[in-house]
Amino acid sequence: MSSKKKQQTQTKRNHKASSEPQIHAAPAAPAAVPHLPVELQQAVLDVFANALQLAADVDLFTTIQQVKGHLFNRDFLSAFGTEDRLIAYALRWSAARALAYAEIFSGLDPRCLAYQYPPGSAKLPKVVCLGGGAGAELVALAATIRHISLAGLDFHAVDVADWSSVLHQLQVSTEQRPPVSPYASASSKAAKSTPLLEAGQLQLQFDKRDVLEYASAEDPSALQVMLAGACLVTIMFTLNELFTTSIAKTTALLLGLTDAMEPGSWLLVVDSPGSYSEVTISGAQKKYPMQWLLKHTLLEIAGTTEDRKWTEHLTDDSRWFRINPTLKYRLELENTRYQIHLFQRSEVAT
Repeated sequence: MSSKKKQQTQTKRNHKASSEPQIHAAPAAPAAVPHLPVELQQAVLDVFANALQLAADVDLFTTIQQVKGHLFNRDFLSAFGTEDRLIAYALRWSAARALAYAEIFSGLDPRCLAYQYPPGSAKLPKVVCLGGGAGAELVALAATIRHISLAGLDFHAVDVADWSSVLHQLQVSTEQRPPVSPYASASSKAAKSTPLLEAGQLQLQFDKRDVLEYASAEDPSALQVMLAGACLVTIMFTLNELFTTSIAKTTALLLGLTDAMEPGSWLLVVDSPGSYSEVTISGAQKKYPMQWLLKHTLLEIAGTTEDRKWTEHLTDDSRWFRINPTLKYRLELENTRYQIHLFQRSEVAT
């Protein structure tokens, strides 16, 4: 190829690259943290197994297939419209997610779960989970409290479906001694002799609400009230769905978080890798990576280059959590592949 043709080809490539969404350069992603002890992972599964029971006349496997079908058709009202379907979803999908989330939470910067209250304060560090009603975040945080020896956490979940009963049952299960088979070995009995948490270590509050409603100007203080004192806000396997529902409302929600979250607090986003959302520009539809929409909103729209309101501490477009084959659970447990992004709300300039 002649030097002139090479130059033309390179020019075309550069022009094409400049028209595509650019992902911000990010800090190098640290290596994945080691798995939690297998005994603690088994305790997470036991919390689900012991907490959630279906009525005798409900076929769990049939209900799971019904939920799966509704989710495939994006009929979320039907998928989460009854108590038995909520329980089936939590048993089938939230249990495995909780294992992955526990590893993620335990491997975060310790400051994410160590909000500094005034000396002598009785308040626990507060975590707000947007779209966190299905129980995975709650049980994962319970395991994290145990694993890294936290005094406790104040857990707030917001979700459009009514997960209040499921969350309450899971919270109670974290504080109960799991049943032990009379045929279990002495070591197994000893391992299960104590509950995952002591009573009161994990406080629970649930709000049944569409998180995109917080983007509405009708009650601009609602988001600020909910996030008051929060050290960590999470959006786990939810943000891409929100962008798919409405780019404008989701962008407004992220900007609302920017205004409402306190300086020094943290935002954690975990989602499926390779997630894209369509944006219509000048009448033409174009797909943008979810992480580009997220970073564009937080790092460019929310603040200027000279006065950024967020600091990016971690980004990784693809990680794996793999199930330990020795774990015992009545349903299939799937490995979890995910992307992860961690931001800290910048301190106010003085």
